[in-house]
Amino acid sequence: MHECVCGKMVSIDGRHGLSCKYSSGRHARHSALNEIVKKALNSAHIPAVRELPGLCRRDGKRPDGLTLVPWAHGKCLVWDVTVVDALAPSRVESFETVKAAEEAEERKEAKYRELISSGYAFQPIAFETQGKSGPRTLRFLNELGSRLRANTLEDNARQYLFQRISIAIHTANAACELGTLSRSEKKLDEVFFL
Repeated sequence: MHECVCGKMVSIDGRHGLSCKYSSGRHARHSALNEIVKKALNSAHIPAVRELPGLCRRDGKRPDGLTLVPWAHGKCLVWDVTVVDALAPSRVESFETVKAAEEAEERKEAKYRELISSGYAFQPIAFETQGKSGPRTLRFLNELGSRLRANTLEDNARQYLFQRISIAIHTANAACELGTLSRSEKKLDEVFFL
């Protein structure tokens, strides 16, 4: 056991880092997943940008990205990524990984309801730290994978998309767990030099 940079004790399993607000891997994971989605959309010939300045909710928060051409039904797609820790102490009693991601999708949709009413197609992209996705996320990624395959003529495009997401989540999970160590305790940094 050791003390996290936030002051809480981290047990031997190291899971605290997956949900700690001060963990260094959380922001990297969020950014990597958004970049994967944006690049996949662009590879499927659907121009997309991240965090468009003029597009925001009333509280000033912006979605993570926007397609510049319609995605479906004449509507541009707005997306927002989240990763939830189903193993967090607050969730352990009702442990259902897919349910955690599904609930995160519902929360994201509620947050961006005003953009939906403004004529955008909103897509929550929710994962659980162990890699499971919510059902709407899975449908979206399968559709995006199909479009990638059609536009790139790469038979394995969908599988590559899922692999990139899996690697991004699990690499960032390691960074989250290592992020709980104080600077003097970081003896495992070399794993990131592979």
